[in-house]
Amino acid sequence: MGGALRANFGISFGDMLGDRQLQTMLRVGTNKDDLAAQVAYVNQKRRLNWGFVGGFVPARFIGARRSIDRGDTLVTQESANLRYTHEFASLTARYNVSRATRFEFRGGARRTGYGWQTVTRVTDTTSRKLVSNVSQELPGAPVVYLAEMEAAYVRDTAVLGPTSPILGHRIRLDVEPALGGLMFADVRLDARRYFMPVRPVTFAMRLEHTGRCMARRSRRPLDAALARSPDVGARVRPQHVCRRAVWPAPRPAAPWSINSRAIASP
Repeated sequence: MGGALRANFGISFGDMLGDRQLQTMLRVGTNKDDLAAQVAYVNQKRRLNWGFVGGFVPARFIGARRSIDRGDTLVTQESANLRYTHEFASLTARYNVSRATRFEFRGGARRTGYGWQTVTRVTDTTSRKLVSNVSQELPGAPVVYLAEMEAAYVRDTAVLGPTSPILGHRIRLDVEPALGGLMFADVRLDARRYFMPVRPVTFAMRLEHTGRCMARRSRRPLDAALARSPDVGARVRPQHVCRRAVWPAPRPAAPWSINSRAIASP
């Protein structure tokens, strides 16, 4: 069900000017399910930045199913955790129109596998001792293969103070469709505004929307939530329907990225 101890290791390589960077990350633990790795490269020598990222990240939804059976002298508790692994590879590009405006693009593939880990515990209510503790691993849903794309518009004029932005604004709008075993599209909008009516006081406002639009022929929203990020909501097309996702599936646990000299995303 996952180890009690985990450790992350990272190694970075780059030239003197920071034009080219290579980063690798590795996570290990006391359980084989804790193993995760990612490698990323970026070339920022010209206005058009490009790179690639790939890796594999396991994750679990703890307590996806629970049951309890109370007998005269024995209590049987069963807990099933849903385990899924993400294996992904992508090419990335970023075009800096100016110091404040840029466009970002990404295309790649993702493989998501599923499995169940079930633990059955039997306890004697009279002596309050553990009678048995059995772990079992079972296959889950079929593997899902996705072709992923992303396009984003970013504008950032924020002026940074000692600890946070104090003036300006940040806007990020991105669309991330996926095709393959599932068909859906994520739409995200993040807009922030910073203003200082009286020095040194800064006020900030933020508008954020995260949506997901799914094709009718796709499987239930749960599958899409596990296949990628759990973002919900979205725009409607004539042949599509948008639903609210109710499954709290976590994002892959190692979203590492390479630092860029361009102005940070919101």
